[in-house]
Amino acid sequence: MIKVGILGAAGYTGGELLRLLLAHPFVSEVAAYSRSQAGKQVREIHDDLHDLELVFQAADQIWSTRLDVLFLALGHGESKKWISENRDRVLALTQEGSFKLIDLTQDFRVVEEDLRAQNPEFPFIYGLPEVNREQIRSASFVANPGCFATALQLSLLPFRQYITDDVQITGITGSTGAGQNPVPTTHYSWRSENVQPYKVLTHQHLHEVRHTLGWTASTDPKIHFTPWRGPFSRGILVSAYLKWQGSQAEAMALASEFFASHPFVQVQDSPVHLRQVVGTNVTLISLTVEEGCLVVHTALDNLLKGASGQAVQNMNLMTGLDETSGLRLKTVR
Repeated sequence: MIKVGILGAAGYTGGELLRLLLAHPFVSEVAAYSRSQAGKQVREIHDDLHDLELVFQAADQIWSTRLDVLFLALGHGESKKWISENRDRVLALTQEGSFKLIDLTQDFRVVEEDLRAQNPEFPFIYGLPEVNREQIRSASFVANPGCFATALQLSLLPFRQYITDDVQITGITGSTGAGQNPVPTTHYSWRSENVQPYKVLTHQHLHEVRHTLGWTASTDPKIHFTPWRGPFSRGILVSAYLKWQGSQAEAMALASEFFASHPFVQVQDSPVHLRQVVGTNVTLISLTVEEGCLVVHTALDNLLKGASGQAVQNMNLMTGLDETSGLRLKTVR
């Protein structure tokens, strides 16, 4: 059995981790840490956990419990700072061989080789199981992918070797992707019956997508990505447009073969939609081919396969469990 802790447990991804880990068949203890809500009952913040007797502990209490896995569900930039401040303690635990750390921020998702050489103490592995499963199994440090990055990578990976021209992608996401702290564009009155493009062609997840595909910004195909804010709380749906000389059946066969050994990615004949995936760790993909254009439609839950569910998937791999443990979730229709 595994003892786990969540630093940043009061946020959206922290709450999802709590819900998953409290029901996980191989987790014996869950500790919730928060720098803003320490001393409060968890149910005061996550009121759907109304019968849970659990108190948010202060961050410095992490070291009073012998944890097997620690999740960092902090704001971007905060994980790097926290690890720097706790360097000696983190290293001491990982050198003993049992302590694992999974970071849900963007701080360690793309570690260039020169930076890795300068700082070999924290060799973070990029936590996309569909690419790095075997590396994740033996890792002590995993950087969980971004939500849009997961959707874009799973859209493009089966066809990577056939892509020679620039790629056009559009995508829409729910308001939880912006985090729990309210901003003008997350209010219900703004989101309801409204759609808006944002970070057009400049989304921060593009760097990790190019890194996984092995593309450089100057010489390889460019990714032109327009994300949209959608009038719903959770879920991501993207459509990637690729030049394609084959048939739809050939594209289906290629994608199906690529994901055959990956339990949380499914390729289907019918169009995907968000209600099929929200509340699950599943990514659904459908394909359309018409007049030399292949469109890859990909749907996932940004808080699960795009964040906390994928983090638990990585925990399972890192601790020798079945990859799907605690993640056989069913959507609510």
